[in-house]
Amino acid sequence: MKPAAAALDAWRAAGEGAGALPEVRAALDTDLDTPGALRAIDAAAAAGQGVSQAGRTPRCRLSRPQAKAAHPRRPLLQSAAPRNGAGPTSPLP
Repeated sequence: MKPAAAALDAWRAAGEGAGALPEVRAALDTDLDTPGALRAIDAAAAAGQGVSQAGRTPRCRLSRPQAKAAHPRRPLLQSAAPRNGAGPTSPLP
């Protein structure tokens, strides 16, 4: 954990800015190359560039979005009216 804590301290010390943002996005677009994204942020912070935007890039969501009903006023499960008079109470021909 010490190397990760040191990297985070370096990112915070680098301050606000978009340093490494294009590199981070490119790395994440390349099969979610997380180590490459972190190396880019580390390099930008070491060069004195602000990396706040790269450190919180919105490319990946860590939480799943809530599913919304297609028709919020209508229940998700709704019994359909029987067709042609066939239904649980009508006899089969």
